[in-house]
Amino acid sequence: MDQPPPTIRPQSAFTDREKLETEVIKMLITSYFNIIKRLIIDVIPKSISFSLVTYSKDNIQKELLKELYKPEVLDDLLKESDHVVRRRAEVRQMLKALNKAEE
Repeated sequence: MDQPPPTIRPQSAFTDREKLETEVIKMLITSYFNIIKRLIIDVIPKSISFSLVTYSKDNIQKELLKELYKPEVLDDLLKESDHVVRRRAEVRQMLKALNKAEE
């Protein structure tokens, strides 16, 4: 099979209508490529940010869980706060008083 020529020229001159249609097609293609270029410019930073945030979230979650389940920290985390201990004692006293008053 023969190779195509490096440039292809029309056999006859373009009509005015063909020239107009060619220019319109050129403008539409240029406009389309500009739109796609803008979309890519907008999407690339968003996708990079998304992947960075996802990666950070996963790694932070792993690190937090690793720190949370350390045996030496677990006892401190499970211990009730002083406020809860005081409130529990107050409620027990109120319960005793109510039971005594009921008798």
